[in-house]
Amino acid sequence: MRLFRFLHGRRGATLILAAISLVVLIGMAALAIDVGQLYIARQRAQNVCDASALAGAQLLTGSEDCTAPDGPPATAAVRCADGNNEMVQSWQVEGFDVTFPTEVVYESDRQAVMAVAPGSAIRTTGYVRVNYGFARIFGFDTKDVWASATAVLGPKKTLTSDLLIPILLSDQIAYQDFLFGDEREFGVVEDWQTGFLGPGNWLSARFEGDQGEADYIDRLAGTADPVTVAIGDYIGTEPGAASGEGTAGSKTYAGLIAKKFQPNGTVKEKDAGRILLETDPRFQASTTPPEYYRTGYNPDAWDNWQDAKDPATGMYPYSKRIVIMPIIRDSEEAVSGASTPLEVVGFAAFFITRVYETGVYDGEPRLKGDIEGHFIQCIMGTDEDAHWVFPAEGEVVDDPNMVRVVRLIS
Repeated sequence: MRLFRFLHGRRGATLILAAISLVVLIGMAALAIDVGQLYIARQRAQNVCDASALAGAQLLTGSEDCTAPDGPPATAAVRCADGNNEMVQSWQVEGFDVTFPTEVVYESDRQAVMAVAPGSAIRTTGYVRVNYGFARIFGFDTKDVWASATAVLGPKKTLTSDLLIPILLSDQIAYQDFLFGDEREFGVVEDWQTGFLGPGNWLSARFEGDQGEADYIDRLAGTADPVTVAIGDYIGTEPGAASGEGTAGSKTYAGLIAKKFQPNGTVKEKDAGRILLETDPRFQASTTPPEYYRTGYNPDAWDNWQDAKDPATGMYPYSKRIVIMPIIRDSEEAVSGASTPLEVVGFAAFFITRVYETGVYDGEPRLKGDIEGHFIQCIMGTDEDAHWVFPAEGEVVDDPNMVRVVRLIS
């Protein structure tokens, strides 16, 4: 009898323990489901904020005029969030908001990155509302799981592009009364160019792997394989000025305009340089008078390019006239000899309006290979696609690197 009572008591205790364990297990499973929902909601909100910030950042211009609530960056970010909600309706991101920070922005480890200028950063925020299951017995019905993402325009540190041309820009020039939209000339020694690199080396560069005249011309024409140049790299120089009747000036003209003209004034495609390869009629060189065509000039090209701005994105179209020049740290000492190494400190985008032959134009003497045009701003995507923007005319350049790239710093 005692043994029966003992076994009966053990059996009852086991049932009680099993019941308690079952309740605990069910509770833990229910709690795990609630915690899992919070995790999914957090990831969902973060993904939408990240994607939307990147979508909006592609349309930043680095100017305050792009920060309007109904401007292209904000509109693109909202459209991206709406599209994500449409695709995944079970996890709707609510309370979505777009702002344009101008304070110091931080990486995820809370280390300061930079004090961003107006129009150079976009921040998105939003939340996913989670309906609790098990937590309801403790009085918790819902929880809003928030996320945010910030994308900024930063300097492009490495560039791989056929837009890069072997003509250099001094960092001293970039800081001397330098304004976006200014008409600038390269090749004519003016006060703002005096002392650039020193005698014997002026504008021509030799990229790594390039050997001589043919590579220099192909690089200018945009027909060579894309070259990679990074800030901090050292690139060599080609002896001689890039303009003038000498070899360097003739090579510059050949790569940007043409290697040679036919007797009737036309150019075969194999001999055409970068500008004469333009296919968009808005930016093609005018065929009359002849000196316009021979210098790649179109008196309306610059205005046509500005008028072609897409109001929905704030971006401008691509043209063969657009090139990117490495900015080098100018030396106070004269640089001479081939392949003299010069440090790259940035990149500058330039819209070429004319490449002169030797002669007098508009009452001014020019040398072969003299280049005329306007500095613009470039935003590179992570896939090396270039987006062209143009800050307000006369806006001061405050960074030696005028080619920017979008960085996500959630």
